Amino acid sequence: MGAIASSDVALVDAELALGAWRVPARSGTVAAASWDEDAFTLATSAAQPLLERTGFTPRVVIAATVSAPLAEPGIGPFLAEALDLQARGDDLGAIVFEQGGSVAAGISAVVAAMAQVASGGGPVLVVATDDRSDHRGAPLGAGAVAMLLDSAGAAGSFSDPIGSSELFLDRWRRQAERGVRSGDRSLDRYAPPVPGSSGEFLVESSASGPQLNRVGFLGAAAGPAQLLLSGLADGETARVAATAGGVSHVVRFTAGQAFGEVAARATEVVAGGIEGTRPAPPDEESFDPFVSQPMARRERGQTYRLEAMRDPATGEVVFPPPPTEAASGLEPFRLGTTGRVLTFARDHVYPVGGPLTMAVVDLDGGGRFYGQVVDGMEVSIGESVRLVLRRLHSGGGIPQYFWKVQPARGGT
Repeated sequence: MGAIASSDVALVDAELALGAWRVPARSGTVAAASWDEDAFTLATSAAQPLLERTGFTPRVVIAATVSAPLAEPGIGPFLAEALDLQARGDDLGAIVFEQGGSVAAGISAVVAAMAQVASGGGPVLVVATDDRSDHRGAPLGAGAVAMLLDSAGAAGSFSDPIGSSELFLDRWRRQAERGVRSGDRSLDRYAPPVPGSSGEFLVESSASGPQLNRVGFLGAAAGPAQLLLSGLADGETARVAATAGGVSHVVRFTAGQAFGEVAARATEVVAGGIEGTRPAPPDEESFDPFVSQPMARRERGQTYRLEAMRDPATGEVVFPPPPTEAASGLEPFRLGTTGRVLTFARDHVYPVGGPLTMAVVDLDGGGRFYGQVVDGMEVSIGESVRLVLRRLHSGGGIPQYFWKVQPARGGT
């Protein structure tokens, strides 16, 4: 067992995001991702409102996942782009780290963030995210937790990180498989003990559980999610632990006066979602659209950050932005992500994921957006909606993302 010297590091704020669906499983109802959600879109759904709410620009981003849609380069570069933390010329942007290998990576990322803040490298954004299923494809849980750590904050504080390591394969995933496998469960009684838990309330996640109702098991995000849903009151302390493969990470958390607000938001997220059976994913084998990587790079601003142009004289907003030669006199403008439906129509001939609803949205702050409504949801004229980043397809063998329209109420 080893301990890492550190001072208390503050939790400024945190956000929980779950897959769109709540589906029955052996352990109860679990959160499951729609076909157009993955570890990256879930991470964005947690991190984006957190940064918008706090107004912080993190100097460091630590992403933790074992189910990134691309094993290389993971979700770090996608997150930096979507959260507007990418490099621009001489500005190198946020430092991005990525942790994986096991579901203990979420708490491991917290320990790494504590070291960064203690050395003056804050604020640090920790994003733990996973979309989990077993080797038969049954959903285990899908969600993400984003936490902002700095030298001061009212939501709580982390301290006393410790850890241990002993080889113990409780669950594993082979390189070619998406789902996890488990061995002889009778061996669980021989699992290495979690260090530092004696006599304290313990929020613990391991490769074999726990299964939270309407949440399931969130992999790397399981420990942080349990913490947000733990019900700790101001001043109460808990050990937060994560263990997998015999490797354990433990930190002490003390709830602050604002932790109740964080927990209330997380509880509301758990209560949401769409009940029922998820629609089958579209057959993409017959739909492989051409994808230009140079074009995708040129358009990444509008794809990930909704960058538009505006006429300062008239206030007219143009999205997608026009080519450079046609943009004379226009200024950069960022579209908002909330608004109201102007009109919509059902498209019954779209080649993948159809039939689907297409909507025109009058956005708060100016501009209009035309795009798909999230699968399984419906909208009405005048309804309040928000834009969420989702996967469109895997053209060229690479996930292609764009924004979709979702009712502000979060389900239907």
